[in-house]
Amino acid sequence: MHCVNVDQLEPGAVVAKTFFGENGRLMIRQGTKITDDLINRMKSHNITMIFIEDNLNTVGCNDIIKPELRAEAIQSLEQIYLSAKDHIQSKDKFGVVLDNIVKAIIDDLASNNKNFISILDLKSHDNYTYAHSVNVAILSIVTGMAIGCDYSKLKNIGIGAMLHDIGKASIPLNILNKAGKLTPLEFALIQKHPEIGFRKSKLNLDIEPTARSIILQHHEKLDGTGYPGGRTSDTIHQFAKIVAIADIYDALTSERPYRKRWPIKESLDFLQQIAGNYIDPEILKAFANRIAPYPVGSKVMVSDSRIGYVINNRNLTRPIIGFSNGDTFDMSKETYLYIREIVD
Repeated sequence: MHCVNVDQLEPGAVVAKTFFGENGRLMIRQGTKITDDLINRMKSHNITMIFIEDNLNTVGCNDIIKPELRAEAIQSLEQIYLSAKDHIQSKDKFGVVLDNIVKAIIDDLASNNKNFISILDLKSHDNYTYAHSVNVAILSIVTGMAIGCDYSKLKNIGIGAMLHDIGKASIPLNILNKAGKLTPLEFALIQKHPEIGFRKSKLNLDIEPTARSIILQHHEKLDGTGYPGGRTSDTIHQFAKIVAIADIYDALTSERPYRKRWPIKESLDFLQQIAGNYIDPEILKAFANRIAPYPVGSKVMVSDSRIGYVINNRNLTRPIIGFSNGDTFDMSKETYLYIREIVD
């Protein structure tokens, strides 16, 4: 299978991976044949990429967590965010739901020995807020596993990550999704979301203080230039440092109404550039070691200008490339070629 831009889809192609659209609802089932009507429906829902079947033998292309679990997490998170927006007091109900979802994610990651992220996650603009929070939770838990956090710590990391942007429930969507530059007043409002979320989490959800610290501190920077408190490295909780990295990474690699998604390699390079000043370099190292820069299904151009697809990335930096003529090239064994770029 490989990933295709919706604008380049042709009728007759077969969907390789079930796609859950807005708010975690099943939209396109694996095995569905592409039609003109389906292409138009995807565009109307702001879906820009989809996985399709091909004759390439892809390896290591399983989802990082079960698609059904991801959908359940997104739907549950939507209800929690809406309750926070409407000031509904539901500590017991939503506390249990959130606890069970995070436990299920940890157990799924642990039981399948999924110790690195090897496949692209696709999400529409419409379900970005909730899908982003679930992704940040997954990435943060994987990072927590990498640095040796125990189950209790992983659970608090996951809960805090799921709720890190809950303060944005009170910010108008026209500001959150604004294509142009924010006004000073709009940016000041955005900067209040950690404090708003922190207060909401105390009112609406029965969660541990360490999880709340993530909500409050995930935009703090090591050099003290972050918000809302201008904290420096020693006063930022380790869990918030983990979630800060996952948050930036998933935001960069996501398609947004106001910009294209960044390639994974470029996103990791950017994180390296800001390490030390803004984000923790040691945590970033653990995080980066769990991310495949060339996910299975990626369309890539190699150094001899041929276009192919990543079909096996067990070697994260030098994967196996498959070409449409049936040829394959194992970059871990042959070093005279390299990946020039990921192609949309």
